[in-house]
Amino acid sequence: GCGSGAATFALAAKVAPDGRVLGVDVSEPMLTQARQSSPQGLPVEFALADATVYPFAPESFDLLASRFGVMFFADPALSFANLRKAM
Repeated sequence: GCGSGAATFALAAKVAPDGRVLGVDVSEPMLTQARQSSPQGLPVEFALADATVYPFAPESFDLLASRFGVMFFADPALSFANLRKAM
């Protein structure tokens, strides 16, 4: 639940220039706002998706962060199992 991207941008600034950050949200309007306000040059991407079922590449992430998204998981165990595959 990256929303309009504030936490995503902060994380991207920390990992730049060699890392990358993927923001995931189910709200296209929020992602549109995030894409429009994304600071130029930050290593950030956004995906319209539900983290519970998004096909993350296995073992492709070093860190998972959520500011408020977890509280919206309909099935937290299933969601975290899918996210763990990405770690």
